[in-house]
Amino acid sequence: MNPLSRLRDALEDGSLRLAILVGLATVPVTVALSSGLVSEDPLVVSSTFSGTPLFLAGLYVGYRYSGRGTETHRAGSWCGLAGSLAIPLVVAASVVSAATTAGTLSSSTLLAAAFTVLTVGFGVGVTVLLTLAGALLADWVTTRHRARRGSDERHLERTPTRWTVSIAVYALVTLPVVGAVLWLAPDGSAGFAVAVLGLLGLYALTAVTFVGLFIDATEPRATDAWTPTVPIYVGFPVAVSALVYVGAATRNSVNPAGDAVYGFFVALWFVSVVYLLRKYSHGEPIVSAHSSA
Repeated sequence: MNPLSRLRDALEDGSLRLAILVGLATVPVTVALSSGLVSEDPLVVSSTFSGTPLFLAGLYVGYRYSGRGTETHRAGSWCGLAGSLAIPLVVAASVVSAATTAGTLSSSTLLAAAFTVLTVGFGVGVTVLLTLAGALLADWVTTRHRARRGSDERHLERTPTRWTVSIAVYALVTLPVVGAVLWLAPDGSAGFAVAVLGLLGLYALTAVTFVGLFIDATEPRATDAWTPTVPIYVGFPVAVSALVYVGAATRNSVNPAGDAVYGFFVALWFVSVVYLLRKYSHGEPIVSAHSSA
């Protein structure tokens, strides 16, 4: 069946209409963000695509379709397919840009354009997978957040999770590692290698702790138990990182992204400490008996 016919049929399916319209809405944004990266070398026709709009669209679709199981897969896939219409548009812009710069459609430009067109199929596949990943992530997060209440009697016991250990480790090691990077690395001393290794380990631990914080905070609890405010604990590090990036960029910092990463480290450390203190104050042990054994 013709792809456009399949798209029209899917639009007529009320359950997929929202996902497709969201995907189509990302097309002009993706083109706008990608077109500035198109090469103007007449011998090289290359296209670099921005996947951010489609990933964000996938997050939104996953949130709206959360709890529907297979329908989330379909919605994410169709959102990605609709949004992938930006790929041939950006490729066409690349060909036109190269031809305009050369003043004519030379054989080299045509050959490069033909090769680039062959990559459209690959680009569509990556786009669909990226959007689907965002949809499934949002679906998992939303479903878990909504299901943490109303559990059965077995969840009345306040038992810790193994994720709490990673949160506690992060609370202990983050400030020493960041301090070592800031004070030892610039000196080029023997501690430089230690600081770099510590920073690499902190990157990995940060990812584990951030995910673990969400999982632990959304563990099913009794209706009379302490319920962590998940958006605050998870959103605070992200908000601080964004503010640090904007502030650093405004001050013409050499590396705003790096400043934002350090801001995320410190904010997540603060949240981890507060979370552990609140958890302990409400009678929830930090480490389980199985973990300490």
